[in-house]
Amino acid sequence: MSAYRRGDVETSLGTLRLTVGALAEIAEVTGAESPRALAEQIRLMGPDTARTLLSALLRGSDGACDLSGVSDAQIAALMPQAASCISAALVPA
Repeated sequence: MSAYRRGDVETSLGTLRLTVGALAEIAEVTGAESPRALAEQIRLMGPDTARTLLSALLRGSDGACDLSGVSDAQIAALMPQAASCISAALVPA
């Protein structure tokens, strides 16, 4: 695993890290065309899209991103940590 960076959040699945690639993947999957639209899509997403979001954040830190064996309840429980990762990464330095 790579060294800690501002915005990284440790979870039971690994480190979540927002990268430009992860942000692009999340925007593509949700169909968001602006940061405001992306925030709205994240608030309304279902379990499948949440899996994609978490996979993208895990991939950003070179973590495992196969979440097929993770239950919907576990995914839902990780969403506050994903939100924290995204919020912390977007705060100006």
